[in-house]
This record gives sequence, C-alpha cells and structure tokens, in this order.
Amino acid sequence: MKPAWTEQNVAHVGIGGLAGQYYKQNRGHFVTMLRQPEQRLISMYYYYGAVGVFGIDGMSTRAWPYDTESPSLREYADWNAGCTVRQLTMDVPVPCATVPLPTSEDVRVAINVLQQGFAFVGITEQWDLSVCLFRAMFGGQCHSSDFLDTRVGDNSSRSDYDTSELYGWVDIWDGPVYSEALLMFESTRNVYGVDSQWCASFCQGQHDVPH
Repeated sequence: MKPAWTEQNVAHVGIGGLAGQYYKQNRGHFVTMLRQPEQRLISMYYYYGAVGVFGIDGMSTRAWPYDTESPSLREYADWNAGCTVRQLTMDVPVPCATVPLPTSEDVRVAINVLQQGFAFVGITEQWDLSVCLFRAMFGGQCHSSDFLDTRVGDNSSRSDYDTSELYGWVDIWDGPVYSEALLMFESTRNVYGVDSQWCASFCQGQHDVPH
C-alpha cells in the first residue's frame, strides 16, 4: 500500500528552479550555499523522509517510485540524486522532487548557471569562512547570529553523516557541480584575502575561528 499524500507531508520539499524567465531577469545576482552532495542527500532523507515524485508534465499528483513502502537510504538516493542540478536547470516548483533525473548535459548547464548566474557561492561545510567572504565582498558587519545553526533537525550532527548505508553510491550529477563550487569559493577567497585569521580579526570575536 502506497502512502496517501496530504498537504502536510508534501510541502517544503524544494524551491522553484532557476531556469526560464526568473533566471534571465536575475542572472548574475543569485546567492547560494552548496553542501557536499551525499551529506545533503542524507540530511534530506532524515528530515523529509521518502517522498513521491512529480512528472514534469503533471504537477498535480505524485508517483511513488520506490520498490518498498519504507525505502532505505540507498534506494532513496536513486530518485533524489542531482537535486542541485535539478534546481539549476528545471523551471518547475519543486525540482528536487520532479523527474526525469538529470543528464550529463544538465550537469554542464548547471555548472554554467553557477558560473554565470551567481554573485556569491558559499560552502556549507565552511560556513564561517563563507559568511566572512560574503561580508568582505558586499559589506556590512558580522553578527553572532550569522554563525548560529538556527534550524537544527532531530537527526542533525556536527560531524559528517555516516555514508556506509549508501554502499559506495555517489551523486554523479551533483558531484561535479559541488566541485566547481569549491573551486569558485577558493578562487574568490584568494582574491579577497579571506582566511581564518582575517575572518577572526574582521568579525571581532563574533564567532569561533573556523578550522
């Protein structure tokens, strides 16, 4: 028996994609923080649980793509990979829960959107440095609240999630986009001279020195 969908359990599973007119009107002005793909996927699995998927031509109902009623993390990964690529290339309300799955061409397009469409790219795993870099680029004062985790989930962890339940699976679509984000982040940090020492001085004790 497949789960019965209600408004409560289908809400907040993603944001609208950046393709189409919205992207064209705001190209070059977007801001994002990207997370390591497998860590993001595990977090999503714990937070939302398994959800059905929309077909790109019909957003009114969801299909249950899994073979079991309670999909394992590994089974979940097959249908929820490429969330970042979908967000950057699909013009639908909930791209992370919409099929078809990405292609290698979608990955290329997503990387181009990241390069051309975003004024700032931060890295979730380097949150403090990302906040400092944002301030260095766009101004404003650091605040202690900038460095707080204000949405701690029930299964959150200060260390990386254990990926053993993925049995070696990796996100072949989001991986290259995340790698490009890391390169962009490091390049921009070098341009602005933002490192742990600079950050600690600039933010004047508003946060712990990032490692």
